[in-house]
Amino acid sequence: MSCANTCGFSRLGMVIPKKAIKLSVGRSALKKRIRGYFHSSMNDYSLDCVVVATKEMHNYDKKEFSALVSSLITKSIANLQLKDDSSNSDKQVLKNNS
Repeated sequence: MSCANTCGFSRLGMVIPKKAIKLSVGRSALKKRIRGYFHSSMNDYSLDCVVVATKEMHNYDKKEFSALVSSLITKSIANLQLKDDSSNSDKQVLKNNS
């Protein structure tokens, strides 16, 4: 999940339940991977992202995991840009009608 924020920087929240990944070592490693990828790719955006881990996330190797996270971030940025474009067009319609 992600949404735009007005802080000027991106924020990350993670939910990695013990039910999904039993060992704390695995949960910590997954958090580290998510955090590393997030910080390396989100410098230009102001987003709030929440990652909810599943059992399958722990089984991905580095390439598969980075491809998965990259596609999710790309989709969320595209969705936010579409929302921004539609809200800007709504504002323009309101200005033109006034």
